[in-house]
Amino acid sequence: MRCTQSIRTRIAEWCGTLSTCGLVAPQVLFEGILLKPAMVTPGADCPNRASPTKVAEYTLKLLKRRVPPAVPGIMFLSGGQSELEATLNLNEMNKSPNPWHVSFSYARALQNSVLKTWQGKPENVAAAQEALLKRAKANSEAQLGKYDPASEGTTEAAKSLYEKGYKFVECGLGVMGLGVTAAQL
Repeated sequence: MRCTQSIRTRIAEWCGTLSTCGLVAPQVLFEGILLKPAMVTPGADCPNRASPTKVAEYTLKLLKRRVPPAVPGIMFLSGGQSELEATLNLNEMNKSPNPWHVSFSYARALQNSVLKTWQGKPENVAAAQEALLKRAKANSEAQLGKYDPASEGTTEAAKSLYEKGYKFVECGLGVMGLGVTAAQL
């Protein structure tokens, strides 16, 4: 979100969204859902960026107050965070036990450097596959709380992915067209 709101101001907004998603309806089988929220982060134009510790603290505090432990998993969206920021925040949330599996469902924060590397050129496929494996490994480690940012070795992952007016469009091509298999992950 492109705004100057602090992380504390954004909590009320996030909380309201979570409350209205219908989880309190008696027909919802909590054991059968995965929740896909955004993390509680400051607005994109807020001059005071929140540390991964603060993002984890506020996000988990809200989830623990609103989401029953019967929900098996929380799969976070990256919400315009940089690849590195999303990974660091996820890692911090997994440094201590949670009542649910806390993982990721990133699009841009998993694919951005991959697509920049690939550029649609056949000669870049191997390098793009390597970039995808690197991002997947980083986030796989983060969902275990074992990610080491020193393994990045580049500043590309730290660049913001926020785009004003961005609308997610799901398509069948994306990075899966690069031929990376689950066994490689």
